[in-house]
Amino acid sequence: MHDDTSGSAAIGDIFAADFNVSIVRPAQCRRVFQLRYRVFCEELGYGMAHRDGHESDVFDDQAIHYLLAHHRQRIDVGCARLISGSRGQGLPFERFGVPHVDPALFDMGQVDLSQCCEVSRLAVTPEFRRPLQLPGDAGRVQRFPFGVVSLYYASIALILQGKYAHAFMVAEPRLQRHLLRWGMHWRQISPEFEYYGSRAVFTASREALAANVAALPPGWRSLYDTVCDQLAASTRATSRASG
Repeated sequence: MHDDTSGSAAIGDIFAADFNVSIVRPAQCRRVFQLRYRVFCEELGYGMAHRDGHESDVFDDQAIHYLLAHHRQRIDVGCARLISGSRGQGLPFERFGVPHVDPALFDMGQVDLSQCCEVSRLAVTPEFRRPLQLPGDAGRVQRFPFGVVSLYYASIALILQGKYAHAFMVAEPRLQRHLLRWGMHWRQISPEFEYYGSRAVFTASREALAANVAALPPGWRSLYDTVCDQLAASTRATSRASG
């Protein structure tokens, strides 16, 4: 079921006026690690390893990191990473998620994890996890969680760009309901288990995600396209800087 804001073609413009999502260069990763520390360790109290106000792990070197910033406030408000199974340590959920996958729901033996990826460490500061107001039809005011949705849209864009066969993530079970509202269909393939709170394993194929994007209502498609444009611009900027 789609949210009432889905028909507003201006959502992408409203987002771009205040926010920017970009690929993070290696030299900027400290900003990601600092934000993760503030959200996961300080705010939520997760017992993750950290040092000097930074939260990082062995998978960060093989990940694409992306950062959400607020223009006017000049602050970082969200981040996430996409980890490729073809590099380094494999995928994080192989260690703590795969043992919980229900074979009746998904046969892990039928996928090559080196051709897959995992969305991981998605963090948004508390004030930007809450839905923000935007104008609706007939003068109504709608509320939309720009921070969270834009990072998931960025994840999908990078998954499709990377042509991964399947994507996985470990998240709160209630996530599926929220993702459905925003036009993203991920399958829950495990029962709930304990990992920094109640979690479950979710998956989506590349074909399913491409179909999700094609079916987005105009408003959400404008947001998705804006996020894609911003990611592409940051990639070009990185290429120029390294050249």
